[in-house]
Amino acid sequence: MLSRREKLHRPTSTFERGGNVLVDGAMAGAIARALRTLSGPRWDEVVARAPWIEPVVEMRAAGGAPLEQIASALEAGDLVLGAGDRLFCTVVGERAARDELAAALEEELGAMTPELFFDQGAASWARRLGHVTARATNVGRGYGRLELRDHPSPSLAVCACFTAMMTESLGIYRARHAEVNKTACEGVGDAACIYTATWM
Repeated sequence: MLSRREKLHRPTSTFERGGNVLVDGAMAGAIARALRTLSGPRWDEVVARAPWIEPVVEMRAAGGAPLEQIASALEAGDLVLGAGDRLFCTVVGERAARDELAAALEEELGAMTPELFFDQGAASWARRLGHVTARATNVGRGYGRLELRDHPSPSLAVCACFTAMMTESLGIYRARHAEVNKTACEGVGDAACIYTATWM
């Protein structure tokens, strides 16, 4: 159902039109490496569908990769190893955060409470996903709500991946039983990408 809604709102991708929304190099590389690890022996099938992802695997902090390349590779992985429902994209995001991104963010931002991280750190990550307006609209003890708006190239696959990154990174800030849910997505025609989180 969501995939059909996404196709209605993205009949021609910005990648096909030469879109240039860049994902931060560290984030792009971490996602690509997590995708390769989780694909295992079927990595060649993913690359056959999204050949542009292979050089991104070697990307570190410098540079960046077009968001459409990352989205297309996540979608390819979901088709090859998942069920086309973007759940595999969530698993990739979880792995990317656990292996690399959450610790890098902690090093960048320093020690803080989960509430402060959700308010400040989440927007920092969102900015790495491209030109997007990010705002924590509601944060309190054990809960938060984040809105991402005006993304020039929204993607359900990237939203699913980001949801898992947020969940995993909250654990770095000593949030227990963290759960982040995506309740709206610009990629399927909603007014904003909205994430709600709870933790203990």
